[in-house]
Amino acid sequence: MSTAESIDTTADTTQPDDALSPTLRRLRDAILASPALTPAEALEDARELLADHARELADAQETRTREIGNDMRKRGDRSRVAYCGGRDTVTKALHRYADNLDQTADGGS
Repeated sequence: MSTAESIDTTADTTQPDDALSPTLRRLRDAILASPALTPAEALEDARELLADHARELADAQETRTREIGNDMRKRGDRSRVAYCGGRDTVTKALHRYADNLDQTADGGS
C-alpha cells in the first residue's frame, strides 16, 4: 500500500468550517480553487499562509503559558518566572517569524 493509499481521505470531511483553524480553512480553499498562479504568486500565498499559521501557534503558546503561569502562581511555585519566560521566548520567535514572512511576501527584505 502506498503512502497516498494509506491516508484516510474521509477524515474531517464532515467537520464544520467553524471547527477548522482559519489557516487550515484558507489552505483548503486555496488548494480547491487551484487557479493558474505564477511561481511568484504561489510563493507569496505560501508565505502568507505560513505567517498566519505561525501566529496561530504563537497565540496557542501564549494562552498555554498564561494558564501554566496562573496554575504555578496559585501553588506558590516561584520557578514560574523562568519557566514562563522561556515559553514567552518561543511565542516572540513565532511572531518574529510571521513578521519576517509578511515582509518577504510584501516585497520587503
